[in-house]
Amino acid sequence: MPKITRKAYIARTGHDQTHGNKIVAPEYGIIELRLKKDDTNKSKSYLPTASTPPRKAEAGGKDEFCFAPGNQWKDDDNDWTEQKDKHDRVKIWYHLFNPFSVITEAKLQLFRRWDKVPLWERELKPEELLDGENELEFEYDKPGGGDKEKKKEWDGNLGAEDEKFPDGFVTAEHSPYKLRLVLTKGEGICQSPQAWTFFNVLVHEFKLVWGEKECIEVEPGTYPKIRTPFEELKKDFSDPEAGGLAKIYLNSDIFNVNGMDNNTLFDEYKNIWEKGPQIPLFAKVYIRNSAGTKVIAPKALGKTKFLWDWESKLQASSNTFAANAENYDKDASKPKGMNCHKDRGGKRGDDTNKVFPDQAGYDAADALTDGTFPFKVEEMKDNRKFAAFSLGWRKGKLAGKTGVLFRPSRMAGDIYKITLYSAHEITDDKRKPRLDVDTDAPLKIEASLKKETHEFEIWRRCHLIRYVKKTSSVTDMTIGNVFSYYEAAKLEIKDDKGSIQTYPASEWNSEVASVVNGWTANEQFAIDSTVNQHSKGGDGMYIRSRTKFREALMAGKSWTETKARNWMKNNSLGTDAKYADYFQDKGLELLTTVFDKKMRTDTEGCCIFQVKWTHNLMKSHFAGGGDLTDGMAADFPSGDLNHCGFLSTMDATAAGEVGYTAADVDITGAHEFGHHFMLPHPAPVNGESGYQAHDTSVNDCLMSYFNGPRSLCGFCQLRLRGWDKSKLLEGGGNNK
Repeated sequence: MPKITRKAYIARTGHDQTHGNKIVAPEYGIIELRLKKDDTNKSKSYLPTASTPPRKAEAGGKDEFCFAPGNQWKDDDNDWTEQKDKHDRVKIWYHLFNPFSVITEAKLQLFRRWDKVPLWERELKPEELLDGENELEFEYDKPGGGDKEKKKEWDGNLGAEDEKFPDGFVTAEHSPYKLRLVLTKGEGICQSPQAWTFFNVLVHEFKLVWGEKECIEVEPGTYPKIRTPFEELKKDFSDPEAGGLAKIYLNSDIFNVNGMDNNTLFDEYKNIWEKGPQIPLFAKVYIRNSAGTKVIAPKALGKTKFLWDWESKLQASSNTFAANAENYDKDASKPKGMNCHKDRGGKRGDDTNKVFPDQAGYDAADALTDGTFPFKVEEMKDNRKFAAFSLGWRKGKLAGKTGVLFRPSRMAGDIYKITLYSAHEITDDKRKPRLDVDTDAPLKIEASLKKETHEFEIWRRCHLIRYVKKTSSVTDMTIGNVFSYYEAAKLEIKDDKGSIQTYPASEWNSEVASVVNGWTANEQFAIDSTVNQHSKGGDGMYIRSRTKFREALMAGKSWTETKARNWMKNNSLGTDAKYADYFQDKGLELLTTVFDKKMRTDTEGCCIFQVKWTHNLMKSHFAGGGDLTDGMAADFPSGDLNHCGFLSTMDATAAGEVGYTAADVDITGAHEFGHHFMLPHPAPVNGESGYQAHDTSVNDCLMSYFNGPRSLCGFCQLRLRGWDKSKLLEGGGNNK
């Protein structure tokens, strides 16, 4: 027992009395320490096992006691504002045994988990050391301003800001907390020198929400519609947590200008979307209050970290060639999966071109900085470098929120799933995040501390921007059927054409006359100048029969029949078949020039131009076994890398007249669009050779002339999805 020096005053005992005076050593100590919301909602108090408090403590209390520090925000997306009169304050309550007023010094200490040194201390004042129950007072601003007022309630404010507590409030980052009361000095015998209790500042749950378009980085010279994928996604899927598959469309109207057996498609698509689209994905972070319900309490965030993790969710394609390529390193990459690997142009396994790129962020403000991402984001350093941490805002427009800029691969067909985790938990005193582990998702955590998105699938998108027929008598193509061939390649051709147009009669006749005037004088005898080319019908042009052409040639040139026949023979016009073929070629040239006047170039995309037949003799010519061009990926003069046109020269009515079907017209359209999309024929076709861009194990690719149902081969599918052609082999199996 320590020596006690204490002056005492006692009464003298009478000479004739036998009673005596008694002096005892004063005792003091702590009975209990708690945080309280009320008498039933309180934390549990602890004493050292050797303590023998002279009074009995209250019963009850819980270690999982929690509260939400600081003022709360209104949980209304249209009115996201601070409510200074709404909070979740608690009492710091303690019971001292100090009847002799001998406690002279005491202090409160606050500890983080694993720490042996307190992170915060407060010396108690003499008036806070009274015998019995005590509640600490704290100062607050009076409503409406003015002087401070004291209240016996605590909002989590530690009184000073520092690196650990940037707003001066206890936060979820360092939870759970140990609050300890220590009696450091007193005169007498201390029966219980310390007491402690535990409390928490907890993330209750998340709500994933879309970010703002202003958060998308737009640099000078970038693709002008860089924000379009996000704006469309946000419109189509109001809730990122909703079930189902959400498609992210990447506008990429890229058409053939310099050949098809090269890697231009890969290169040009990369030029537009190299790092992938930008999808700002935010989360509201709810804090658990003392009643066990959720509130928005931004000051409770501090520097709490939130982990964003992604999974590759693509399932093997039904096409064997594509499935083998998707299988590449599927179990060796981080994360595992079948999304396009970095070696073929994707992001799976890529630690540099990240799905969640690092962001510097900026200080919280009431307005966003356009073109700059607001939250700080950094990669995980050890086991999950493909994942990222984010911090939240504690005030301003995005108070109580955090987020990342989701940048999936540009590769069409890739599917992503994102999971947000609360990452404040640590494994030891080295402060290592518990979730930084080298394991497959999903990570093990309390269900309320994570939130999953639905799956995001990447699609390419091209646009149909105009459809012009010569006359209304031409039968419309079923463009939905044409474009459906490309769904296997995750390429949508969006119908933005508006109504189908017909070529104005006066313009048609004028343009045809202008082209014919450029023909040789002899070729012009094929056209009867008295015929109204437009009103005659839906054929591209109307020419004289070969006999009538010869007669016109004789009359116009004053030639004999023999001379006319010889000239026609020497110029590949000696038979009806050759005559029809010759003017089919002239007709295609004419139609390319005439329809080019209607090529739309004010926006990117492709056009459809259509006639019934190239010229009026094609039906009988084809019925007799002659060659026929029923459509072509024409090189229109106004066409370029971002604009093209398909010329249809056999409509469904014409096809029916010669024993074909509307489906044959559709497949022709799909085939010719494939050429615009830089897909060649599989060699050998028409004497072509050297193409190494097809699956050699099949013969029914859409780009072939296979007589029967066709579909895109796996090689074509992967090219259209954006894969690197140079890394794929025609054999297919070697791509695995």
